[in-house]
Amino acid sequence: MLKEAYVMILDKPDYWEVHTDTQTAPIKKEIYSKVSKPQFIEKLDILSSMVSEVKNGDSNGRVFI
Repeated sequence: MLKEAYVMILDKPDYWEVHTDTQTAPIKKEIYSKVSKPQFIEKLDILSSMVSEVKNGDSNGRVFI
């Protein structure tokens, strides 16, 4: 699943907006958030490293949740 996320991100521009919410009051309004490709990749790298540590037992006995 992480590999699919990397592939999806590689085709994106450096910054893009994603729909994150719909405000319903006082008026209906779609809410978008700006996503940074470099920051997103950095977070994927961290998550990938954490998963690898757990799979390979490199966590010195600690469990990451």
